[in-house]
Amino acid sequence: MVTEEAGKVQGAFLKRLPRGLRIGFALLVLVGVVEFVQITINAVSGNASRLLSAVTRNLTARPNGAAAIPIAVAFLVLLVLAAIVWAELPVLFGWLALRGRKWSRIALTVVVGLGLAYLVGSAPYDFVLDGIQLAAVVLLWLPSATVFISAENKRRKRSKRDHDANALLDPGGRLPT
Repeated sequence: MVTEEAGKVQGAFLKRLPRGLRIGFALLVLVGVVEFVQITINAVSGNASRLLSAVTRNLTARPNGAAAIPIAVAFLVLLVLAAIVWAELPVLFGWLALRGRKWSRIALTVVVGLGLAYLVGSAPYDFVLDGIQLAAVVLLWLPSATVFISAENKRRKRSKRDHDANALLDPGGRLPT
């Protein structure tokens, strides 16, 4: 349960975010939701179900082929899960950037760049989604976002250092001897 005080802390954190960083992360979340729905619909009613039925027909036509059907189904489920994870990586890296992880913007740029390279021969709506992701990446590299992420990184490291130092103190607040 979120307390009122925790809600105030979250609200203060969101107010500190530069506008470009907020918009960029919101765009990443939007694309992540759309891609999740798209992958789920395709898995249930589209290409994945046609592939599964073709594999099932092919395996049942062979002697002892029916035993391989659960393996084929498991492989197909694994492919769908891998597609969902790949589609949601930009959201994860965007969230980590908000938390002051400098490396996450580089990883986000690489993932979105690979997605853009994959666009050759894709459907037109994929261009729109990848264009939105590209805009989000650009917003996360703006100078105001860089300053915020660096400050958040320093704050996080300072907080960890203070926590580690406090762990050395005994309950009375004295250093152990």
